[in-house]
Amino acid sequence: MRQFKTAAHRGTPAVPNPVDIPFQWDEEVLTAHAPSSGQLALLLSHMADGTFRLDSIGALFDFLKGVLDDGDYDIIHTDLQQGLDVQLIVELIEALIEEWSARPTTPAVVSSRSRQSTGRRSTAKRAATA
Repeated sequence: MRQFKTAAHRGTPAVPNPVDIPFQWDEEVLTAHAPSSGQLALLLSHMADGTFRLDSIGALFDFLKGVLDDGDYDIIHTDLQQGLDVQLIVELIEALIEEWSARPTTPAVVSSRSRQSTGRRSTAKRAATA
């Protein structure tokens, strides 16, 4: 029987910028840890077709539970129970994924002007029109 050792395959970051991301949540500073390839795959598998399904909502919370420490997740969970709009959770996850994917947040540097020509301007005359 073939065996699969899962311990060696846990925790491998699935993002180009696998850093912990602290963020302000009301008065608390919470920290999101970079997702593994499995965590990200589960989230994306529920979001792939762009349609809203109930299991998509579950995937959002499973993802958060996976990248946050228990105490940090409990703070968000309590806020949701007290009526927090789920759109804020969607915005949080989008912001985290943008940060982990190392998407630039500032515009690219504008290219410098081209060098001045050192040659003479063309002196060719236009052909006369009839």
